[in-house]
Amino acid sequence: MTAWVLGVEASAGLGSVALLKDGSLVEERVLAGQRASGLVPAAEVLLSGAGIRPAGLALVAVDVGPGSFTGTRVAVAFAKALGYASGCPLAGVSSLHARAYDAWRKGLRGPLAVTLDARRGQVYGAAFRLEDAGVTRLVEDALFTPERLEALVPAGAMRLGDADPAPSAEAVARLGLASSERPTPFSLAPAYLRGIEAQEKRRG
Repeated sequence: MTAWVLGVEASAGLGSVALLKDGSLVEERVLAGQRASGLVPAAEVLLSGAGIRPAGLALVAVDVGPGSFTGTRVAVAFAKALGYASGCPLAGVSSLHARAYDAWRKGLRGPLAVTLDARRGQVYGAAFRLEDAGVTRLVEDALFTPERLEALVPAGAMRLGDADPAPSAEAVARLGLASSERPTPFSLAPAYLRGIEAQEKRRG
């Protein structure tokens, strides 16, 4: 049976969608200038071009952030609606992990720190090791001061930041396919790391 996987990405404020067929990329569309509002028509074009309906998808993988609040919210809402309406499984993927995966696919190897400006003197960050066999996580996604993250990252690590390209929908699709976690349309949610930090402070 053919396994179709749709990847949805809008954490950088623009957006892209990608369709995999049995692990091979069929097509990826980047929504330059359209922003996240173009996700739905772009996905419809991909699916209709492949001759499949949403119910025929084996998985919908979506970038849950951190990143653009609006873009991430739109992408997650779209994925939830697809999952709810068609019954297809869902997967949430970290934008930082997707950026690291794209770097690995481009041939980079070694320790890598991925950061996004979170303002207030903080960054959303994570660290990974890129090896021939794949990407290994070294530091989980969290909100850091630059100094704190620097202390956790291996010496000489490469860096990716806001000025680097947005994560690809293909990376989101592939990481979602590799993940064992399958949230329901009701439990899938954006990764608002600052909100998580605020909740933890209130509990404390």
